[in-house]
Amino acid sequence: MLTEIIAFFQTVLYAVSVCLLPVVMLGLIVLLLWIVAELGSFCAEALRRRSVKFYHDIDQWLPEVRKSRRLPDNLFRRLPAELRDYFSQLETLQKSGSEEMIEERIEVLIQQREIRLHKRIEKPYLLVRIGPALGLMGTLIPMGQGLASLGQGNLAEMSSSLIIAFTTTVAGLGIGILAFLISTVRGRWMKEDILALELLTDALAGTGEKS
Repeated sequence: MLTEIIAFFQTVLYAVSVCLLPVVMLGLIVLLLWIVAELGSFCAEALRRRSVKFYHDIDQWLPEVRKSRRLPDNLFRRLPAELRDYFSQLETLQKSGSEEMIEERIEVLIQQREIRLHKRIEKPYLLVRIGPALGLMGTLIPMGQGLASLGQGNLAEMSSSLIIAFTTTVAGLGIGILAFLISTVRGRWMKEDILALELLTDALAGTGEKS
C-alpha cells in the first residue's frame, strides 16, 4: 500500500515537472530579452557617466552653491537625469514661498528620490536570483526525462533532453552573471548620486546648518 502511494506521488510530481518545462523555457526567453534591454540601458548610462564625472570634483562646487543658493548651469547640465529632475523639484519647492515645515518637505523629497534610485537596481538584482533558479529547473527537469528515456533505450530522446538541460543552464547562468555585473555597478552609481544629492541639497537649502 505504501509503495503504491509513493509511486502515485512520484507520477504526479513527474507530470507536474514535465508541464513546468515549457513555462521555464518561456521564462528564460523573457529574461534573456529583459537582460538584453537592461544591458543596452546600462551601456548607454555608462558612456554618459564616463564622459561627465561630476562627482569627482563635487566638493569644489559646494562653496559656490552655498553662497549663491543655486546650482551653476554648467554643474546642472553635468548631473544625471534623475538628479536634474530632483533639483528642479527642489527649486520649485523653494520658490513656492511657503516656509512652513520646509526642512521636512525637503527631507520627504530626498527620501522619495532615494527610493527611486534604489528601485533602479531592484530589477537586475531580481534577475541575479531568478535567472540561475530557472536555469537549474530547466536542467533538472530534462535530466529526469533523459534518465527515463535511457531506461527505455531511447537514446535520441535522451540526447534531446540533455541538450535542453545544458542550454537552459548556460542561459540561466549567463543571465545571472550579466545581472550581477549591472546591479553591482549601478549600486556604486546609486551611492555616488545619493552622496551628491545630499551634499548639494545641504549647500542649497542649508538643511545641515545649525541655528
